[in-house]
Amino acid sequence: MSWLTASFVGILLFSTLAFWAFLFKTIDATPYDNLSGEVAIYDNDIYIHPESRQYARIQTTTNLVGPITLKYDLSTNVKAVSKKNLITIESYEINFDGAKCANDKSIMDGTDPLNEQ
Repeated sequence: MSWLTASFVGILLFSTLAFWAFLFKTIDATPYDNLSGEVAIYDNDIYIHPESRQYARIQTTTNLVGPITLKYDLSTNVKAVSKKNLITIESYEINFDGAKCANDKSIMDGTDPLNEQ
């Protein structure tokens, strides 16, 4: 009888631990600064300094005065689109319509939007 009780308590204990581990993993992976999954845009000149990084996010692009260097973060958007549509994004291409990017081209492309900078 004691083996049966110990087995039941052990299963209950490890089930509870596994559930809490799942919850902590889910909570840790949630991007609370961008819950809607938008493409985040940052002023790169402010973003590169650790002291001012928290102020670098640009909420709207209607009043930008250039020249300005922008940093786009696609990772949250990729996660939201992938989860919503049950797809995996393996590569991407963004056309900036004549604007010069880091590689002096108007088109940026990549293969892993979750991990690229």
